[in-house]
Amino acid sequence: MKRQTLWVMLAALCLALMPRLATGDDFNTADEAAFWFQRSKAFGNALARGDLQDTWQAPHPGVTTMWAGVAGHAGYAVVSGDRGWPKTGKAGERLRWWARLAVSLTTAASIALAAGLLVSLRGVPTALAAALLLAGDTFFSAHSRILHNDALNAGFLLLAVLLAAWALQREGRDRRLALAAAAAAAALSTLSKMSGVVGFLVIGVAGVVVVAHSAWTGSRTRAEAWREIAVSAGIVAGVGLATTVLVWPVMWYDPMTVVHGMQEALSLSGAAHERGNFFAGRIVPDPGPAFYPVALAFRATVLTSLGVLLAGRSLLRRDPLAWLLTGSVLLFVLLLSMQGKKFDRYALAAMPLLDVLAAIGLVGVVELVAARWFAGRERGAWAAAGVVGALTAGVPAALANPYEITWYNPLLGGTPVARDWLLLGWGEGLSEAARWIDTQGGCRDDVQVYYHQCTRPYTCTRVHGMRWRGQEDWMVGYVNQIQRDMHHDQLAPYLEREPDHVVRIHGVEMVWVWRAIEPDTP
Repeated sequence: MKRQTLWVMLAALCLALMPRLATGDDFNTADEAAFWFQRSKAFGNALARGDLQDTWQAPHPGVTTMWAGVAGHAGYAVVSGDRGWPKTGKAGERLRWWARLAVSLTTAASIALAAGLLVSLRGVPTALAAALLLAGDTFFSAHSRILHNDALNAGFLLLAVLLAAWALQREGRDRRLALAAAAAAAALSTLSKMSGVVGFLVIGVAGVVVVAHSAWTGSRTRAEAWREIAVSAGIVAGVGLATTVLVWPVMWYDPMTVVHGMQEALSLSGAAHERGNFFAGRIVPDPGPAFYPVALAFRATVLTSLGVLLAGRSLLRRDPLAWLLTGSVLLFVLLLSMQGKKFDRYALAAMPLLDVLAAIGLVGVVELVAARWFAGRERGAWAAAGVVGALTAGVPAALANPYEITWYNPLLGGTPVARDWLLLGWGEGLSEAARWIDTQGGCRDDVQVYYHQCTRPYTCTRVHGMRWRGQEDWMVGYVNQIQRDMHHDQLAPYLEREPDHVVRIHGVEMVWVWRAIEPDTP
């Protein structure tokens, strides 16, 4: 590996780590609180006692997420000397930090590796531009700071697509090694989330097209082309299966459990969300095919939005990498759109691919401008573009911190407009509400809130879900609960009153807190 490539990878790693390590335990997402910490605990305990069958925890399957949780717990245990899995208090905060750190480091490493591949594929300017866009991608970095599977899926899928592109430019041994690496990345993406199977589809389709083209142009005979396709398919299938078996211990014990689980995952993804959804100002069971294009537009940064538009020039010039990235995104979105259950985070894996596509578009325009209007001063033009790009790429993450997960594209009106189009909130703001309640009374108060598991770690009060039928001291309303008109009977009397406290994030009211209505109040 050239020294230049190593320096680019190091720069990319540093850029990626900055937003990922910027804050600590700001809030607890709904899925972390309800699922992934508990699943990681069960996965780790199963490994410790040698119960391989119990390493099956979810049909997602979230295997890399659980490994991250186990790795984070190991770091926590070494530093604190505590081998437990605390949920609340300072110990719970430290465990959450360690588990999230494992995800942050993994996704940062995927950005560094992607930048290294792009040096070979497109050169240093595109690699650095992509590193800036990937590091400044608020959607990607926000999900990289929680114990969940979407960011891991996105990082591994990005590597799978870029490794496939690298393989298609090579022949012989180099090509097969690259295909093996791409298959391993695609397998890790799929082990993170089932939608990662797109990685295998991209490798397969792109490989067949390239080999078929070589046969069409006469650089290969038909027999050689079929042989190459067969060998490549064998490598991809073999390495993909080997990676799955190596990383997921249940495969050593009972592979059929995995097969049945995958069938369950496909069945679950085809059904609409049981709690309903919200899109374009309406409560809907299934938002329909327009959902993911709209969601990605709202989740893109300003630079990525502009870069993707400018990449049209590269597509018109039949740039192979631009077409591969575009095809990968379209295939991914198409498969997701066929499912009934839709959330914007499900499309996260498309965003890093769009970031790289945007980098190609931006660099192409800078090259054109530098050649036409800065002849003889190209180095100065590149320096100026680099400074402007670095500042612009870093602004969204800086402004959105610590709630990058609630940041939306300002070109479309930002979070206030997104609130009218997309389901908002995943637990952010509840920690602030909980701490405020603690300042108002004693720890004996009863608090009723929809995301009760997200709220409990941040308050000394007794926290209950919406099914609780006792007398609350505080009622807490949450934005996506209001959007979907959930628990209307319990919230309706409070919605007619002014709240005692409101938590606002990026200009939008996310959480409302009311002191309880006395039972004898009409």
